[in-house]
Amino acid sequence: MQRSHHVQGLVIASPDDSNKTIYGLPSVSAEIEQNYFNWKAWPNMLDRGQQPQLKKYHLEDLKPGEAKDLAGTRMTVTPFPLNHAGAESTAFLIESGDDAILCFGDTGPDEVQKASNMQNIWKAISDKVRQQKLKAIILETSYTNDRPDNLLFGHLTPKWVHKTLHVLDQEAGGNALKGLPVVVSHIKYPLTDEQPQVAIRQELEAGNDLGVQFVIPEQGALYHFQ
Repeated sequence: MQRSHHVQGLVIASPDDSNKTIYGLPSVSAEIEQNYFNWKAWPNMLDRGQQPQLKKYHLEDLKPGEAKDLAGTRMTVTPFPLNHAGAESTAFLIESGDDAILCFGDTGPDEVQKASNMQNIWKAISDKVRQQKLKAIILETSYTNDRPDNLLFGHLTPKWVHKTLHVLDQEAGGNALKGLPVVVSHIKYPLTDEQPQVAIRQELEAGNDLGVQFVIPEQGALYHFQ
């Protein structure tokens, strides 16, 4: 049930939602089918799994590293597996023509998790960075730098963001990320009056020797990357 807080909006809104396709890696589709829309936790709004199937949502399984057309759009999506404290998460490369955005789900540092998922993604997209076809990266930064590595639980801090972006810069030939928007997602809010957005921004900017453009989005704001 590790993904419960990520799909709760989908589950709660499903009775009044419009029909749509849910794109994901097979492991994610299976968890949605088995643990949520299963006539135990919630009615089955899917087109697979427990009967009766209400068919509100079509589950479309994606193959790692393979582009898939997004129905009803001119866009494609290419998924890349991530390691989220041992669970499988996903980074999605969304492309339209020559333009692309890379959106990360939850992930921790390769070094902490003894994995190579981030490294594999950077290698796969380095040409797009070099050719300035990648217009933005959406990347989680859950905690401030005082969070110890053994308590990251599959998440990143500003120091780990800097380290992994340096790996991308090297893969792209060096001095390749200047001005690239990096949208900060998944900031975890503590049960205190002190909120971490300001500290996380300060820590991100303090180590920003690559010249990326860190963006902490505001709810309801519209962002245009070009």
